[in-house]
Amino acid sequence: MAQKRKQKAKVNHSGNKRAFDAVMTYLRRMDRPLLSPSRAVNPERVGSGGSVNPAKPNLVEFRADVFLAIGAACPSDIDMVKFHLAYTLYDSEDDIDREKHAHKLLGDRRHSVEQRVGAEFIKRKIYPVQGKGYFYAVRVSR
Repeated sequence: MAQKRKQKAKVNHSGNKRAFDAVMTYLRRMDRPLLSPSRAVNPERVGSGGSVNPAKPNLVEFRADVFLAIGAACPSDIDMVKFHLAYTLYDSEDDIDREKHAHKLLGDRRHSVEQRVGAEFIKRKIYPVQGKGYFYAVRVSR
């Protein structure tokens, strides 16, 4: 009687890369100061909003969750300083420029690192960030 082989689960490479890019883009944008007239304080509307939803995560918790996921997913031989220099601190508007910079610091292993970290973002439900993703919390009235 022939034994049946277990098939390996298929890896969603494009989904992992999409998750990595989306979360890292949101993380980099979070550090930029945004000054615009629409974000200015309107004295007429101060105090008119409702209370903050305590179940909804804030930006500090998002940053902590992202860094914990990166630390858990990165291989032990990849220096975390190099990772943060390649992806977190280096901010360019051009995707190709960012990819070249990451390749210069991490070499060919950058693809593996991006896949691992992206998979970890999906596993920990950090991705998707927008919409009904990480920052979505249903407010239940008592």
